[in-house]
Amino acid sequence: MNDQRPNILLIVTDEQRLSELGAYGSTPCKTPNLDRLAKQSVLYQNAFTSCPLCSPARATVLTGMYPHNHGITCNTTDIGCNVPELVDTPTLLPRLLTANGYSCGFNGKWHLGTSSGNFFGNGQKPALPSDFGFEGLDFPGHGGIGMGYPQYQQYLADNNYTVTVDVKKDMAPLLYGHWPEGEEVGSHHFITDYTISLMDDFRQRGKPFFMHHNFWGPHQPYYVPEKYLRMYDGVEIPPWENFVWEATDPNGSHTLRRLPGKNRTNWKAWENLIKHKYAFMTYIDHQVGRIMDFLEQSGLAENTLVIFTADHGDNLGGHGGLLDKGFVHFDDTHRIPLLLRCPGVIPREDADLYSLLDVYPTVLDAAGIACPEQAQGRSLLASGIPPREYVVTEFHGLNSLTLTMRTIRTKTMKYGWTCCGSDELYDLTDDPHEMRNLIAEEGYRPQLAALKSQLRDWMHEMEDQVLNQYERYI
Repeated sequence: MNDQRPNILLIVTDEQRLSELGAYGSTPCKTPNLDRLAKQSVLYQNAFTSCPLCSPARATVLTGMYPHNHGITCNTTDIGCNVPELVDTPTLLPRLLTANGYSCGFNGKWHLGTSSGNFFGNGQKPALPSDFGFEGLDFPGHGGIGMGYPQYQQYLADNNYTVTVDVKKDMAPLLYGHWPEGEEVGSHHFITDYTISLMDDFRQRGKPFFMHHNFWGPHQPYYVPEKYLRMYDGVEIPPWENFVWEATDPNGSHTLRRLPGKNRTNWKAWENLIKHKYAFMTYIDHQVGRIMDFLEQSGLAENTLVIFTADHGDNLGGHGGLLDKGFVHFDDTHRIPLLLRCPGVIPREDADLYSLLDVYPTVLDAAGIACPEQAQGRSLLASGIPPREYVVTEFHGLNSLTLTMRTIRTKTMKYGWTCCGSDELYDLTDDPHEMRNLIAEEGYRPQLAALKSQLRDWMHEMEDQVLNQYERYI
């Protein structure tokens, strides 16, 4: 007898702002397939990453824990990462799912390990998807946007494809460009083909599957098929509300994310770059559409739970020309898209506070598997649970840059603690774009005290190792 539990499809993008998904509000970015998915889903308006950095956030998805607990506090193999590669435990998501009868597939960006051997010479166990019970393709390390891997190069060779990217460097280190060849020569088309074929194989086994599909984009470099770039010809992208911004502390940690060079405050240069990123997102959206079409055409859609999210956001020129992520407390990098399409769940918009930590217990809940005590999130399928009062995002620096940051956010206020740096306080009702730091404002003393106390309580509950230092500070 076939197992009737639902299939679960988890799609994760890399470094996606909310402005790169039409369902989150008016934007020039074209995402018709994700907009269609959003209309069939619960759309979570206020979802936040556990950490605005790839490896720590991605480890949260598989462990259900904050980075300070699962140990991947920086990008894997970078100096300063507490645990250099994902550690195998019985409570990892794929281990629990396979032990309970699920087929598990993984494809695309991994960034939780580099090797299938003793890479560090210190007894570190192999840490690629196939080492944890996943079926699919192993892509070690970060991978850029996936165009250098041998599997992709073999795909090009097998199909007699070539791809020639016209790379632009005027916004370096942010690279962008396009290729004149067809969309099928791209790495994102390649992995989507494979994911569809893997799900087609899974559906014939008579048991449910979990498919974890990870796009490398729209993280830079923004290399796109010309067809998609042309969709943005003549499209005007207005400057961000916080593009022109004067920092309260001109030497704060945000300076580590300033775009170098004269184009930092040149919106026309940013606009041209953003058109390439939007085109990249539209290209990814097309791949999502292909996956959704397969589910419909194969009859899987009616019994497949779909989660779409991102590991973190992107500054993309906000706050005076900042790039990338990390080193700031801003929503641009902390806030993430989160969609849940589930059979029997009525589509709606939900404005309560949610976290990337909620993915792990949601997957287990859908599969009918008890959630381990280590999990620090909540199932999106649970009912009768009071809404969160706040969410917390943490950051531990990059490549041993000495920095510890914790951001606590309610629906209306945000407090950012930067150890050995300047604190920040924002009234999100009056200042949704986080332009004015109120940390020194006497009128906000009660709100500041309440947030500091809540953050201390969170550190205690979550066994955050910086608690002692924080208590000395406050």
